[in-house]
Amino acid sequence: MSRFTSLIVALVVALAATSGGAAQTRSANASASIHVDGVLSLSATQNIVFKSHFITDGIVNTNADGTQAIWSWNTTPGAKLAFAFVIPAALAQAAPSTATVPFACGSTSAFAQDAGGFGVVAFNPSAGLASYGPVIGSTGLVHLGQDAGTASCTVDLTSSARGDYSGTIQLTVTVL
Repeated sequence: MSRFTSLIVALVVALAATSGGAAQTRSANASASIHVDGVLSLSATQNIVFKSHFITDGIVNTNADGTQAIWSWNTTPGAKLAFAFVIPAALAQAAPSTATVPFACGSTSAFAQDAGGFGVVAFNPSAGLASYGPVIGSTGLVHLGQDAGTASCTVDLTSSARGDYSGTIQLTVTVL
């Protein structure tokens, strides 16, 4: 066989070995990520406890009774927070009674306060506070129903029956 023919045969054998049944590989990268907020704790430190009243007292409020609800929060300095309330429309007597009294909180009855000095921000508890901060300190408070007028929470005793009434106010804090 000539040298030229040997070269052609070798070339054909090499091409057949690499193109037909050879495996192909590809690589692609994906990333992994995580956002870490640090610390968040929340606890109720004071409940709204109205004084004893008569049915004839009509509408009573937290300001006149010297009461309010307070929650304490702890987070990482520099965090931004959001606050949302669930407030009952009425306070109810314990079962088996079905008696209720209307309960409401005014449009400026909630406020947030950063112990580190970010400041006090009053807000409508029905709407919540979408963004507070960045907080300077790591602790703060949220108050509900402290001051007079629209900054108070009320109970309407006009159609009430004698007895004890209660309800649950829920505050949710979110790190943004």
